[in-house]
Amino acid sequence: MHGCIYFKGDLRSLCEEPEEANIQSATASIPDIFAIGPLTTGELWNGVRDGMNLDRGPWKYPSDYIRALGRNEIAYIKSHAIPRMNYYRSLKTQEHPDDGLTLLTKYMAVAPYLIPQSTNEAASNNVLMHPDLHLDNIFVDPETLQITRIVDWQSAFVAPLFYHAGVPKMCTHYGPLQEGWVVPERPEEFDSLSVEEQRKIDDDLESQILHKYYEVQVYK
Repeated sequence: MHGCIYFKGDLRSLCEEPEEANIQSATASIPDIFAIGPLTTGELWNGVRDGMNLDRGPWKYPSDYIRALGRNEIAYIKSHAIPRMNYYRSLKTQEHPDDGLTLLTKYMAVAPYLIPQSTNEAASNNVLMHPDLHLDNIFVDPETLQITRIVDWQSAFVAPLFYHAGVPKMCTHYGPLQEGWVVPERPEEFDSLSVEEQRKIDDDLESQILHKYYEVQVYK
């Protein structure tokens, strides 16, 4: 199941039959309170999309969601897209809506093959992940060093695990990064460098190691 979590009473004003949230909890009443409903992410509601009849979910299967992405963009392009300059593509020639439709047609053809098999845990396990996890959204007690609050959960949604595969901002290294299970190391000539150059390398290594550490922990 893929969608946002709602109070059942609120969701009934949007859907006739809310989907059960199927939340595993020690509190028996939790599943009776919540249900899965449409996504509230900005890309489905911002601007003219607010008034469009888009498929915002919820979706029972990953394949339903991945096809809905394509159908929604096709509907938007057909209704509202206009020629524009894309300077990453050309300094002279405009980009036309038909170009986008051509690419989306190809996307729809391969979409079913972009998701794991239904027997794969990454496709079958639905999880709730924070959508904007960075240090400003995490509150820590300065004395105990324990996390006390995580805020800004708006637009958070339940989805199969593989949809949440990104690295949070607080752990992301934005420079070059080696692929695979490797531990970043100092260059061989490190000792011959100036103190300032060594400091820059160590700062960069710290960022790389944090990124790799997150990847390893998620893989477990």
